[in-house]
Amino acid sequence: GITSFHGSGYQDVATRVSGLLQQEVAKMFQATIASVVAVRRIIDQETGKMMRRVFEVQEPAGAGADPARTIFKWDPQTDDYYVPAPTQSGGADGSRGAEVWAGPRHYGARYVGSEYYDDGSPASADVWGSPQREEALRRSVRALVERSVRLTAAADLLGWTRDRLLTELVERTKLLEDLKRSGIRDYANISSRLTYYYRSRRS
Repeated sequence: GITSFHGSGYQDVATRVSGLLQQEVAKMFQATIASVVAVRRIIDQETGKMMRRVFEVQEPAGAGADPARTIFKWDPQTDDYYVPAPTQSGGADGSRGAEVWAGPRHYGARYVGSEYYDDGSPASADVWGSPQREEALRRSVRALVERSVRLTAAADLLGWTRDRLLTELVERTKLLEDLKRSGIRDYANISSRLTYYYRSRRS
């Protein structure tokens, strides 16, 4: 289930729950938290309208100095999203010790016709069909899975392999990006596209 709570993040939620509920009830409630999704209001710079956006997703980290780990953050300045660096770096290549950008502005290389360009040159280049974009997206999703205990637990529950989980997340990310790029925001069209997507995935 999902419940809303006015707070700045996981620690704020846990602190307020502890103050509002009896100790034993508060512990039971905190044990049921799978993730905290931070949603904020911002003004759309293009339309001037107020809108809500997911800024951050956190998961309980268990025992340790940090009560929660951040697995996703959105940067409103660039309209991009990334997987934050872990507190401690991982392999010798440092691949888990740095932020992994996942959004279309950071796919690394842009593809026009049969030519590749460094990111940002030319500015009008199309990244959506780039083979490098596909690889960069898979790399960022892989980093997300490594950070998220809940995603791997969900895969185990569904009987999915890690490769299946990665593929599903990549395809769903591409679907959401396509909805945004196409300007589809109303319920009926989104519902229709989602229904078609899941039917085609099962076929």
